Amino acid sequence: MPELAEAETIARALARALTNRSIKRVGCSGLRLHADVDEKKIRRAAVGATVSGVGRRGKAVLIHLDNGNDLLIQLGMSGKCRIVPTRSVREKHEHVWFDLSDGNRFAFIDPRRFGMVDTYRADDPDRWPDFLQKLGPEPLGEMFTAAYLQEKAKNRTVSVKELIMNQTVVAGVGNIYAAESLYRARVQPLRPAGGLTKAESKRLVTAIRAVLEEAISAGGTTIRDYTGVDGTEGSFTIHLDVYGRAGQLCAKCGSQIENVVISGRASCYCPRCQK
Repeated sequence: MPELAEAETIARALARALTNRSIKRVGCSGLRLHADVDEKKIRRAAVGATVSGVGRRGKAVLIHLDNGNDLLIQLGMSGKCRIVPTRSVREKHEHVWFDLSDGNRFAFIDPRRFGMVDTYRADDPDRWPDFLQKLGPEPLGEMFTAAYLQEKAKNRTVSVKELIMNQTVVAGVGNIYAAESLYRARVQPLRPAGGLTKAESKRLVTAIRAVLEEAISAGGTTIRDYTGVDGTEGSFTIHLDVYGRAGQLCAKCGSQIENVVISGRASCYCPRCQK
């Protein structure tokens, strides 16, 4: 599932391709995604508007329009964004598309249909989707500090990994980058969050920032479905230290990487390096 690094990679590519382009037409496949696609609502919000910029919140891509509306793209499990010539044949799983003033088509493609496309007024946060309203601070932002993380961890019995994957605590950190960050910070994922020391909190915040920044620079991580706007796969896959490497040897100490299941998700870690 695309996480923050993948959403940021897509947002940056869309910013280059969409900014200052006007939306001429909107089309939908008629099939349901994670939530119903309200084609009339999207058409009213987007047709005739010009894209003024593209951003991201957590794992969601936000396309800002000059009429005060925002288009929300939630990638889900297999969502992809593409920019192709308007006359191109639509792909099998192309569910929402926007014809642009420059002769291209911006398309949202989602084979597994867990994604989401919606619109809302940027100046009316009370009407934003619940998951956006409840998101914690951005991990690359100023509010995400060691002191903040330690305060959120205080007296919590959930595992450290569950804590940093909780989107109300910090936005956008998913399974891949949580595992990699905990490895770099030398923190065992099953440990109760309330036991994090000040030094460990500092190491973990530093690791989360570093891992995400490196992953963004590499265009994200492709495990199964994710590709960027141009169809290329994310190359951070080759830099993974523990994720998906159960049974292999730790590059630092030579111990066998172990796997545990935390909240239904596979969680790989090194039993010697992570305490």
